[in-house]
Amino acid sequence: MRTTSAPAVTATVLDVHRIVADGYHNAFCSLVRWRDDYYLAFRQAQTHNPVFPGTIQIWRCPCKPLHANGRGVIYDWKPCAILATGGDDRDPKLVPMDDGLAVIFGTYYPRWPWAHFARQTIPNAIYDLISHSSVSRDGSTWSTSQQIYRPNYWIWSVVVTKPDDYQAMAYHSGEAHDGGSLTRLSSAGFSHLWYTQEFLTFSGTEAPAEPALASDDDTKEYVCCVRNGDWGDARWGQRRRDSNSGLLATRWAWIWTSLAEPVHAPALLQYGPGWLVAGRMLRDTVLARPRLSMQKALPPQAREAKRKASERWVTGLGLKTAEGFQRLAVLPSWGDNSYPGMVWEDPETVLLAYYSQHMRQDEAKDPYYPTPADIFIARIRLEQSDA
Repeated sequence: MRTTSAPAVTATVLDVHRIVADGYHNAFCSLVRWRDDYYLAFRQAQTHNPVFPGTIQIWRCPCKPLHANGRGVIYDWKPCAILATGGDDRDPKLVPMDDGLAVIFGTYYPRWPWAHFARQTIPNAIYDLISHSSVSRDGSTWSTSQQIYRPNYWIWSVVVTKPDDYQAMAYHSGEAHDGGSLTRLSSAGFSHLWYTQEFLTFSGTEAPAEPALASDDDTKEYVCCVRNGDWGDARWGQRRRDSNSGLLATRWAWIWTSLAEPVHAPALLQYGPGWLVAGRMLRDTVLARPRLSMQKALPPQAREAKRKASERWVTGLGLKTAEGFQRLAVLPSWGDNSYPGMVWEDPETVLLAYYSQHMRQDEAKDPYYPTPADIFIARIRLEQSDA
């Protein structure tokens, strides 16, 4: 990435198409290009929370559009696979490989019910989450899902740095005092064997989660965008060589800065002067950020406050450069939305997959009430000009 003054970047939303709308809560997207097709993965369940089992849905379409008309470019999306372990499978991340396509996802098991909805059969304070992976050679037939790494470590993102070298970032999903840290992992070949490389610790006031790991195409150095709780400013990390390291050994250090606004479930894509960052963002960055408990049934006043707070969140796209973070576009979204995936359609156009509820739906109901959500894909044109 260039460290000189970056050119001005503008984004134009060309079109937005609804891809999946069947009454289920379809959410948590991943979008990649593999061979001659685009692949879209998402979780399908009754509601957002891990109350009912969820499944991983995988759809695909040819990279060549079906046709283009006055409503924009139309792609021919069709389902090609369903993965299910029996628990609440969620948040899939597709990983293109030279000889196949992989997916990682987290699973909450039904023997650990959610909050007050049903009592736990075995007393335990730790959420029972397992990270899983599955591999396909053709995109249609997938291997049996298998556990990767330790329980309650959510492997959230994977990046391929060189052939048969996979790096991942995970965060702890267990007890509160186990939070505040991330774990970078590696695997030689995409297997169920992942090894710890480093622990990244944060201050006690931060709550790192949903870390998006990426590798700079030019410098091969890692970057990472991390959610910081519900209302905290997202953190931006760059892993660089330590200038104080000796000649015999190279030491690396993470440099962390703030994006100056919350970003939930960020997705990264390298672009010209910096990195595109998509995720759930505040509709208005100057709005106050209340803290609301979502872990128990809410009284009427709190439900109304929750409804108003939910209207603040939108699916946004921004650009992170050496000068800071710039908001580029806001996509049609409301309530429970975002967790996007991004891929290039051409050198100037991004495809961005995300989910959203509809404004006609009353999100002020009990958080365990089934709430439909649909999958959308937007085409966004990016242009650079001299600042």
